[in-house]
Amino acid sequence: MNTTRFFRPFCTAALAALCLGACAASGESDDGTENQGGSEDGSGGGSGGLNDNDLDTPDELPQGCATDVISAEKVPVDIYLLMDRSQSMVIMAWDFSVEALSSFVKLPDLEGLSMGLGFFPLAPVVMPTCGVDSDCAPYEGPCTGGRCKGGKEIIDSCEMEDYATPGVPIGKLPAVGGSIEAAMNANSPDGNTPMAPALDGALTYATQWAEAHPSHVTVIALATDGMPSVCAKEEVEDVAAIAAAGVAQSPPVKTFVIGFGMGPDLNAIAEAAGTEVVDVAIGNADEEFLAALQKIRELGDCRFQLPVAPAGETLDLNTVNVGYHDPVEGTDVLAQVSGESECGAEPGWYYANGNTGDQIILCPGSCNELKDEKGSVEIVVGCATVVR
Repeated sequence: MNTTRFFRPFCTAALAALCLGACAASGESDDGTENQGGSEDGSGGGSGGLNDNDLDTPDELPQGCATDVISAEKVPVDIYLLMDRSQSMVIMAWDFSVEALSSFVKLPDLEGLSMGLGFFPLAPVVMPTCGVDSDCAPYEGPCTGGRCKGGKEIIDSCEMEDYATPGVPIGKLPAVGGSIEAAMNANSPDGNTPMAPALDGALTYATQWAEAHPSHVTVIALATDGMPSVCAKEEVEDVAAIAAAGVAQSPPVKTFVIGFGMGPDLNAIAEAAGTEVVDVAIGNADEEFLAALQKIRELGDCRFQLPVAPAGETLDLNTVNVGYHDPVEGTDVLAQVSGESECGAEPGWYYANGNTGDQIILCPGSCNELKDEKGSVEIVVGCATVVR
């Protein structure tokens, strides 16, 4: 069967068939660059080439209106783990974290997931000097003898720029797993908790990555056992303001918080980012840290890419429908809603960034059904969109 078909009002690139139990291909080449198409005969991977599935139009739609029925491709998820390596972690959670990360990067079915790793604190790249107290920012004063912090030794950087370079750049799993394990084993706990500049630097790096990979979901996972300290900005509210800026920008980068015995104290950071704290109990830190990473990994389970229209053509968003496909019972069309707040408990879907056709996100009710029943999601093109 010819896998390159054209139809009115446009031709779409088919998306690789995807069931819930498998992670879809990320739509990138091996070097991490975006791959917008397959081979000329439509056999390429990623989002290129038409699907040759002969799927029937769902019963809820008028027969004959559908120009293509496509098995949806999950949105790749990229996690930048910002790991606290302060002195207290040697007592609380470091060894557990090393073990959990080692297990995580060796899990099966990691296709579609990428990961990078950063640490805090780091030593200053340039040691601060001062003439007056105000010269010390972002470090604490006073300025004494040309040195900040009253002349005390400075071992923890408070400069955002020092944290904007990753310890391990984001890369595809499982290939990058060995580098992540090696970096964890090469580090050990020391120093304090300069959380604000560390998150600010991590956000700078993650934003650059997200801009280069617009079809992905890029998030930061902040793992810590303590409260912000050392730097001029050392309040939880300072860190929360950075997390809020990340989710408000375009592309948005959310911050998830993994707190080792510190969950409630860090709520403000997660709330500012529109996420929640995962509180890891110290007595079971290895298993719970692994579970927290798994939970973040699932961000892509209910987010799907749109078909790609050819050059010079535009996908008519008023002719896109989403269906939940059960191998036995067939496909049920899900109604579109304006956003997550309109989902309620009913089945449905919405676009990630308003009606821009960015990504398709299932409402919680449909997402839970997808996970429970192990079905798949189909995108039906050509029929008027069913709205709630």
